[in-house]
Amino acid sequence: MNSVMRITLVFCVSILGITCLSAQQKDAAPDQGAQATTKIDGVWQGRVGKERYTFEFKSNEGALTGSVTAAGGKPIAISEGEVDGEDFAFETVEDGKKWSWSGYLDSGRIEGEREADDDDSFETFYAEIKK
Repeated sequence: MNSVMRITLVFCVSILGITCLSAQQKDAAPDQGAQATTKIDGVWQGRVGKERYTFEFKSNEGALTGSVTAAGGKPIAISEGEVDGEDFAFETVEDGKKWSWSGYLDSGRIEGEREADDDDSFETFYAEIKK
């Protein structure tokens, strides 16, 4: 192998190695300035049973915060909120009654149920993202 071919080969291998290394570093180190959000973040409007509700959600690294508001009512803070992919769960306390909510996100719609912790009552809910 002559010296020109050897230099060309070393140059090509070097460029290929730098390109591969750069791609690996880009995949391994996400932009620290960007904050990951999930599809559940935002304001949702729908129904719990027959009553209109507004849900406001914000997720951060698996934690879910926000509020639930019945039509004409005051926002009720959610607690113990979790989101895992398309599934979510949280708790609220309304008029002294604790409710456990669980649901999932499917095609721009959330669906689920809430169950009272002190009895067997439950209601289904659904909502769509407010545009």
